Amino acid sequence: MRLNASIFLGNFQMNFENGNIIYKTALFYQDIDLTINVLDNIVIPNVSILDDCTPIIMRLIYGNLSPLEAFQLRDQSQLEH
Repeated sequence: MRLNASIFLGNFQMNFENGNIIYKTALFYQDIDLTINVLDNIVIPNVSILDDCTPIIMRLIYGNLSPLEAFQLRDQSQLEH
């Protein structure tokens, strides 16, 4: 959940019963024409977030990283972009 603190668009959610992790995002499109450019502005950043966070989450799952270290890695990767 610490990863969510560094994400402007969407958030990660975990089902504690089965361990599934999902990433949710939303688009508020009232009074906006949905075009490919509008959708690209949502999809591309979300894919980038998943690309950045998936390796961090995997390291968390397999015990090679603490939650604080994961947050620091994500924070550091944002500074590099």
